Amino acid sequence: MQANYRLAVVTALGSSCALAASVPAGMVRVSDAARHSLAPDVTVDSRGNVAIIWLDKEPATATAPASDAGMEHAGMQHGAGAAPDRHLSSMDLYFARSTDGGRRFSKPLRVNREPGQVWGFAVSKPKIAIAPTGTIHIAYPANAVSSVPGKSVLVMYYTRSNDGGKSFEQPRLLHQIPALDQSAFMDGGFTTAHAFGSIGVAPDGSVHAIWVDTRDWDRERGAGSAYYARSTDDGRTFTAEAAALPTDVCPCCQIMLAFDAASNVYVGARQVTGDGHRNSSIGRIPAGSNKVSQRAGLATVPWKLEGCPLKPTVVAVDGNTVYAAAYHGGENPAGVYAAVSANGGASFAAEFAIHPDATVSDAPALVLAGGAQPIIAWHAKTTAVRRVFWRSLARGGGSMGAINELAAPQGSAQAPALAARPDGRVQLAWQQGEQILTTIIDARGARRVAR
Repeated sequence: MQANYRLAVVTALGSSCALAASVPAGMVRVSDAARHSLAPDVTVDSRGNVAIIWLDKEPATATAPASDAGMEHAGMQHGAGAAPDRHLSSMDLYFARSTDGGRRFSKPLRVNREPGQVWGFAVSKPKIAIAPTGTIHIAYPANAVSSVPGKSVLVMYYTRSNDGGKSFEQPRLLHQIPALDQSAFMDGGFTTAHAFGSIGVAPDGSVHAIWVDTRDWDRERGAGSAYYARSTDDGRTFTAEAAALPTDVCPCCQIMLAFDAASNVYVGARQVTGDGHRNSSIGRIPAGSNKVSQRAGLATVPWKLEGCPLKPTVVAVDGNTVYAAAYHGGENPAGVYAAVSANGGASFAAEFAIHPDATVSDAPALVLAGGAQPIIAWHAKTTAVRRVFWRSLARGGGSMGAINELAAPQGSAQAPALAARPDGRVQLAWQQGEQILTTIIDARGARRVAR
């Protein structure tokens, strides 16, 4: 069954007629067709305005394809013995906004001040959130110079817009740069690394940022910590960073955030155990705190891996029910698995496969549509190329909707991102070849099937 699309065919400003004809009805291209674009994130405000960010590289200097062959195998890659791919780690960050519900988007705007400043790829991508005030908040990893002469450091930057995305403030560091030199054992030669982070806005309007940090690096296990900062004044200031999770966090798996109605923070991260397992966990930071006070693993089957899988753990919260999903390489078959907690994340029921018939399934995104309907999207291979799929879950996770393949153009479709719309539907953004597209999916009334 195909997704139900409700938008008229439109293309972003500056699109050519030839490209317009190649985008199916109900889909909008937001990136510049002359550039190489990847790894989108999307958010929608309470009035239905849509904001999308993505990574960008000029094709003239791009040496690696944006197709199936390589976005998730760059990074700090501890244990892999390889430095980051410089093509993937020197990027720009672009932004576009729609004020008509997603039919038309503004001309793409570069957010970072220094060209090529952003250090990013599909699993260390910039993240965006919108506050009830309308302020747009963005966090992104970037290249910088440390106090150690001639050496580079990875940092987490924050910026915001108070004018609907027409302009962004000068980026600010979310943390201090430690006076450390880990370049002798850090792949890529970084003195320290602060990346793979997320940002989110809680129901009370507080802004929360979290990232993987190597200042407390555990060389024996190859693990970092998760550092965290929050703002209670709409991003004007942030608290000093603090270690929210101990030094057992997989250093190359992006951390994800969600919130309950009381503005407690839920953190999806991959945990490194002493015996080399790299399974996903969900932690809870009480509102007003800066440390995880509760944490539970998702997997019933351990995944032992000598190296970083480069896989995020996504999470969504509905009252006392917590939904989570991640790639699991220890299950049979390997792929995207979801799990549900009925007790606020204190424990999770057994995992279940999201797309068991796919040759490959990966890169899950998760959102609550209409405030309560869990929707999950991912990319998978059922033929020779990746395509984007989605399905709904019943509240509580007892059943699932049928698997829907997105009716995207031919070719590789991957890296989906989701955001709930105020009308109960979901905004989906994804990478189509080397472009960023978006559309609306509607899961209301979807048929349920037993797990």
